[in-house]
Amino acid sequence: MSVATLSVGAAFLNDLDWTHIATLCVDSVHIVGCILLIVSIWVQKSLLVIGFLITFIIFMITYLVQSILIMVEGQTVLGLLMILLILLFIYFWICAFSWFIELREFEEEN
Repeated sequence: MSVATLSVGAAFLNDLDWTHIATLCVDSVHIVGCILLIVSIWVQKSLLVIGFLITFIIFMITYLVQSILIMVEGQTVLGLLMILLILLFIYFWICAFSWFIELREFEEEN
């Protein structure tokens, strides 16, 4: 690895603040939750959907905090667009929760 690559990486890390690092961590965990949701379609296990539902709530909370921080910084339009996306995320969560209920009923029948 060259010195230029290391300095670019160090500059990137210096520009990160706690919100970016927290978002990166939450997004990484949420990707695992999304994979669990996809796997639950083939395996038909409601336990996998619970992982997605929990990570999605944490993801929505961090997204809401980010949108509030963006609006505080003066970017009101972007913050409002992010809040509209949160409403869409709530719809996705309700869809995943209904899938969880359906799987739970299927597991109780068998």
